[in-house]
Amino acid sequence: MTVQESLSCPLSVPRNSGRGGRYSSRGGGDSSYEGRGGRGGYNPAGRGAGGGRGPGRGHGGDTITFSVCKFYAAGNCDRAASCRHRHAVQKVSEAVVSEESDGFRGAVRSLVQWKDKPDHVFSACDDGTVKMWSTTDGSTWTQVTSVQMTEWRHVGDLQEVEGVLYVGYGTPYAHLADVTVDALRVMDLTSGSTQEVVSSVTGFAHASRINRIMVAKVGAEPRVYTGDEEGRITAWARPSPGAPFAQLAQLEGHARAITSLVSTASNGMLWSSSEDGTIRIWNTGTNACVHTITKDNGGHEGPVAALAIGQSAAEGTLAEYVISGSKDGTMGVFQAADGGLTYKHKCGTGVSAIAAFDPTPGTSALLLVGYEDGTIAVRNFPEFALAFEIHPTSLYVGHSKPVLALLPFNNPSIDDGYFLSAGEDGTMMCWNVHKLTDPSPAK
Repeated sequence: MTVQESLSCPLSVPRNSGRGGRYSSRGGGDSSYEGRGGRGGYNPAGRGAGGGRGPGRGHGGDTITFSVCKFYAAGNCDRAASCRHRHAVQKVSEAVVSEESDGFRGAVRSLVQWKDKPDHVFSACDDGTVKMWSTTDGSTWTQVTSVQMTEWRHVGDLQEVEGVLYVGYGTPYAHLADVTVDALRVMDLTSGSTQEVVSSVTGFAHASRINRIMVAKVGAEPRVYTGDEEGRITAWARPSPGAPFAQLAQLEGHARAITSLVSTASNGMLWSSSEDGTIRIWNTGTNACVHTITKDNGGHEGPVAALAIGQSAAEGTLAEYVISGSKDGTMGVFQAADGGLTYKHKCGTGVSAIAAFDPTPGTSALLLVGYEDGTIAVRNFPEFALAFEIHPTSLYVGHSKPVLALLPFNNPSIDDGYFLSAGEDGTMMCWNVHKLTDPSPAK
């Protein structure tokens, strides 16, 4: 493992001097919840973001609550309090995580926050690097370190739990250098010690790309789950406290690539989604699949791209949900207790990333939704009302390719609501979401 010199590359705020007209495209059709009345036919090609100097409709025809000022979003509105449009979101920084090589720029696949040092974030990229970023105020980010995990191969995913970083990355097969297998590295961020987690049978972690890593406590010990490109999920555990991780079981049932792994706090179940269009629920005690969600029982008709955990307090009771997003342009909300469908939403274009977001403690939760066209939608949860969209065409800021990672930035010492996004375009962006309950525009 080669550790490059610490870098100091402050992220700058791009200035957009051009002014454009109203974005007039409209998405048609129904964007209502399943089982409720809509506004007409569903148009999967619907577009519209309503940014800049006028309101509009979002993906699938949703009415956008706030008319966002596109000049403020880009960092250069000069109207201040006289502006008629909401200063609800602003891109405060941007970084090119993957430099272009031979016309190719590696996608940024994952972003995670170091919980014990919440001013630090890690990124995983297709160029084979893991980078660490730091901030003092939430808006200005500096690249601290870049680790080249592998030459000319990928880093598929990473997770941080209790000061330990888990990284899945491509590496040459020991017996044939031009064949790529995937390794799982466990890195103690405090001591610097590392462990390569491999199967005692094959000598590697996965024969195909590790797409997702999820770490959960099963009893007192951490359990690591890795999902790969071929639909396999492997469970790794320590045979005794402090011992190296070893393969515990393989969870089989998916027919295509694993796209997301999440664990529900209320019952400790593992949820997995796949490009085969299904969502599976696994008992972590027995490693058995206890429920499968398909298009026939409330699921999706296309590849499921993302899962996220959401919570809602109703009548004094905290309920847990699992939210799914699909490339078929729909989202589902399922009860964590039994996998039952609560409601379904039509977005109008493929969903590629989801994250729950609580920008201001004590206010209603938000849902961040990344789309395949680079748009990021901000919705209320559980109401699902569309607050606004960060649409790269209408706001002139945002990702030019699919959004692959969304990370709410949670730091007790920083009051404002920030979140990070990363995409297939090789960039990482930081956004500031202001209080959405204040009716005045310049906030």
